[in-house]
Amino acid sequence: QTVEQLGLLKFAEKNKLLSTAENLVTNPQTPILWGIGSLFLGVDALYLATQEQVDFFGWVLVVALGAPALLLAVGALVIFSLTSGTSKLRNFSRLETITTYTPDATGNQFNVTEAFRDATLLQTLEDRGILSFIEENRLLTLAGSLVNKPLTLTQSLGVLSTLEGTRLLSGIESAAADNWGPFNISFAGLVLVPLALALLLLNPFGFGLPLALAIAAPGLLFIAVGIGVSAISPPLPNKQ
Repeated sequence: QTVEQLGLLKFAEKNKLLSTAENLVTNPQTPILWGIGSLFLGVDALYLATQEQVDFFGWVLVVALGAPALLLAVGALVIFSLTSGTSKLRNFSRLETITTYTPDATGNQFNVTEAFRDATLLQTLEDRGILSFIEENRLLTLAGSLVNKPLTLTQSLGVLSTLEGTRLLSGIESAAADNWGPFNISFAGLVLVPLALALLLLNPFGFGLPLALAIAAPGLLFIAVGIGVSAISPPLPNKQ
């Protein structure tokens, strides 16, 4: 409730805080740059602190330089520990066609260009306004009222370890970034569902209904997953 009442989700979405944090963490240069900045500030703070006579203003400068130096050093170590030894296993790039309109003296000028853009789940959440939707409709409060201590329940069920072990989130993220990802997932369902209907109508050996149900169930699941992935796919770029 506190998150929704303070408007933190809208604030994070409006200022692109999630995608910015993601870019910082995934950028291999971040620990190096932060480490250099920490070293530079730390040396300055140490130099000022070791002077023979340090007045009040000098100690203020020592704290002003030393505190961010410490934060940068800790942040660099944390990010390095999280990202060291990891590699990009899936493709998250998306080819987008961008049409721009430029009026000039000779008439309307349209330029069509294609560019690759990394499309991640966090960036898609911000682009589609899903965080604002969650906050405006009090969905976090609703989830909290339905499930007692959701984080504890998630830990006890081992949901996070399962997602990590199966790489399910990265798979969904990669499929959403692919222009044909939702269709590729739904294609199996589009084949299985008509086959199930055919078996139900033909009723071979009198087992048409159970066979149709056994085939239709995974087919509908594939279609549902494809629709879900399509819902979280990045929106098309705005035309100007």
